[in-house]
Amino acid sequence: MRRKTLRVWASSATSEVTDPDLDVNHPGGQGGNQKYEKGWIVEKEPHQWANFIYNNIDVSLKELLETGSLNWDNTVNYKKDSFVIYNEKLYRATAPNTGKVPSSLVSWEVVPYQTASSYEAFLLMYQNTLATHKGKVGPTLNPHKDTASKVGTYTITETNAKIKVVQDDLDNHEAQANPHNLNAASVGCLDKATGGHFTGTAVYGAGIKFGTQEYGIDNDGLYRPNDSFSIVSNVPYQKTSQQEIVTDTSYNRINIKHNFKFSVPGEDVKIMLVGDLSSLSEGNYTTSYGRSSVLNYTNRAGAAATAAIDEPAFGEMGLILTADTVFLFSGLMSGTTATISYVLNNITVVKTADVTSDNLIDYVGTSGQVRNIQIWFTPLSAEQESMLGG
Repeated sequence: MRRKTLRVWASSATSEVTDPDLDVNHPGGQGGNQKYEKGWIVEKEPHQWANFIYNNIDVSLKELLETGSLNWDNTVNYKKDSFVIYNEKLYRATAPNTGKVPSSLVSWEVVPYQTASSYEAFLLMYQNTLATHKGKVGPTLNPHKDTASKVGTYTITETNAKIKVVQDDLDNHEAQANPHNLNAASVGCLDKATGGHFTGTAVYGAGIKFGTQEYGIDNDGLYRPNDSFSIVSNVPYQKTSQQEIVTDTSYNRINIKHNFKFSVPGEDVKIMLVGDLSSLSEGNYTTSYGRSSVLNYTNRAGAAATAAIDEPAFGEMGLILTADTVFLFSGLMSGTTATISYVLNNITVVKTADVTSDNLIDYVGTSGQVRNIQIWFTPLSAEQESMLGG
C-alpha cells in the first residue's frame, strides 16, 4: 500500500547518489556512457547507482503529482500536444521537437489558461469574440471576407448576365411564329382548312363557338345568345336571351311548343293597290287620292302613260308615289300604336308606328311604288312580324 506522504528515495544530504552514465571509475568497470540504457549485467549492483535510479523516479513522480506536468528537459523528444513546465509556465508543443526552449515559442505555445480563473477568463473572451462575430450579419457585412468565387457561386453582375442570355433566347423563341413547327394533328386538333372528324365523343360543357358566334348549352339543347338565329326562313325564336338550335330530334318538340307564336291574325286595314285604290278592309273606311301635278310614268304594261292631276298612277310594282301625293284613309284609329306592313319597290317593309295621321303617305313615303298596305291596330309580336317577310 502506497504511503500517503510523498517522499523521495535518497534525497538527504548524506545520500550517496551517482549517475551510472558518469561513474566511469567504478571498480566493476561497467559504468560510463549509456549504462542507463544497458541496464544490469552479471555484476555487483553499486548502491550509489540504485539510489540514483530510485531518486530519479521519485523526483519525477513528485514533480508530476505536484504540478500535473513535468519540467522541460532538453533531451526529451517531445511529441505534438505534449505539455511541459518551463519557468513556472505551462507550454504545449505545437510540433514534435527536441531541445527547443519553450520560451522561444518555436514549436511551443503558452497554454492560455494556467488556472481555473484564467481558463474561465479565456473562455469568456472567446464567447464574446464569437458573439461579436455572429453579430456581423447583413447584406453589407462580410466577416470572413468571402467572395463569390470562394464560395463557388456567381456575382450579381455575372448572374444577371447569364439570366439575360437565357431570357433573350426565350424572348426570341416566343417571337417566332410556331417555333416548334406544330400542326393541328400534333396537338390533337382538326385542321381549320381541311377539317376532319373526331373519332370519339366531343363534350362541350360550357358551349361552343363557330367563328365569332358563341353557342350555349343547357338541358333543353344548344342555344345562341342573340336574336338573329332562325328556325325556318329567318323566323327568330328566342328563349329569354338565347335561341335553341333545331335538330331532327328537337324539331317536333320545338314546333309544338312555339309554332303558335308565329300565327298572324287578320289585318284591320288592307289595300292592295295593284290597279286601283279599293280596300279589302272591314268597317266604314273611305279612301281619297290627290296629286297637284300631271305625272308622266310607265304603266303596268310597260307603256308610257300620263296621269292627270288627282289621277292615281300604277306602275309594275304598285301605286306611284310623289312628293305632292295625298292618300287619305279615313277611319284610322288615331292615337294608337299599330303594325304597318307594305311592299315598297318589291321589298317588304314591316314596322311599328304611332298612328297620328289619316294620310298613308306619312307612313310609306313619297317616292317609289307601293302596294299591299296592311295595318294591325294591335301591334304584332316579333315572331308574327317575322312571318310577313320583312
